[in-house]
Amino acid sequence: RRVGACATVEPLVVHTKMATMWESVSDVSAACKREGKKLVIINDMVVDVAGFKHPGPQNLVTDNVGNDISSLFIDQGHSKYAWDLCRKRQIGKIRTSPGSLLNNSYTALSREEAVLHARVDQKIDCSKPLLPQVEALTVPEFRAFVSRPRYADGEDSIRLHADISIDSARKVRYEDNVKVISPAVLVFLILGFSASTSAAEFAVKASMCGLIGVCLVWTLVEYYFHRFVLHKELTLSDRNDVDGAYLAKIFSSHLHHHVFMNQRLRIAIPVRVFVYVGGPLAGAIRLILPAVMAWPMVAGVLAGGLLYDALHLAFHFDDVLPSWVYSTQYFIMMKSAHMRHHFRDNQREFGVSTSLWDTVCGTPRRQ
Repeated sequence: RRVGACATVEPLVVHTKMATMWESVSDVSAACKREGKKLVIINDMVVDVAGFKHPGPQNLVTDNVGNDISSLFIDQGHSKYAWDLCRKRQIGKIRTSPGSLLNNSYTALSREEAVLHARVDQKIDCSKPLLPQVEALTVPEFRAFVSRPRYADGEDSIRLHADISIDSARKVRYEDNVKVISPAVLVFLILGFSASTSAAEFAVKASMCGLIGVCLVWTLVEYYFHRFVLHKELTLSDRNDVDGAYLAKIFSSHLHHHVFMNQRLRIAIPVRVFVYVGGPLAGAIRLILPAVMAWPMVAGVLAGGLLYDALHLAFHFDDVLPSWVYSTQYFIMMKSAHMRHHFRDNQREFGVSTSLWDTVCGTPRRQ
């Protein structure tokens, strides 16, 4: 079987000293029916929920015994504590091949989609550079490929570019961004202070304009780029005769994240994007506003970018922000929206930091 394939395997349960390795969800379901076990599947974890008292409706647990509840669990934005509890109650794993589709409890594969994904499985080998393979996909195959998350074994396990030096250079470490962007934020604040007539004036105007920069300007930029620049697949028609190089380009810019969500070094915004987007934006803000207001607003926009990256990473990893943040209502709400964007509908809920612009622009959660 190819590494990236989603081929069906014969039911088999392998017992190890550490845990039980299950070959499929159906094997877990069969064990629950045959032996009366109380098991659920979350991602690739087989979790024993016998005796577990759910803080919400208990039937959410009892009605799903033997089922894969991955997308349902993620959609609710469960806290780090909840994930840790699941890991403590884990008794085994589902054997998953790199490149295989993650379970999606919301939208079952149609017959047409299943055919397309079967063709993708024959063309995509996750052990090899992905972009040359993406170039060989048809538009329908490409749209199917980027519409559903797939399994990647590890946080740095895929390779996009054939040239390993280029591939390494395209990876982004969030802590490196902080080291570069934070001094830039400070410089713009100093510029604003130097243009003010007093410390009091600077304090008032910097606070106001910095907040506008973070909460309004940045979040609008975030929404615009996420929706109109990074999701170019939404403009493709199945009848389009599109150059494979174009498909590879839009895949490498963002859509790889929709397929392989857990690649830690391929989520944060590259510094070069801060430069070529932030430069013209800073100039435009300065043309409109006096320096004492413009520069703090630019600082706010850059700070908003760093906060966005931290939030986005925290949606996918539980070691990015302080643990108390993960249990806040705001975080749970925005993580749930982001997971719906990944699992349910990538044409909606583009906002990562806020749902404001989704509401304004007509792309809120589909009811």
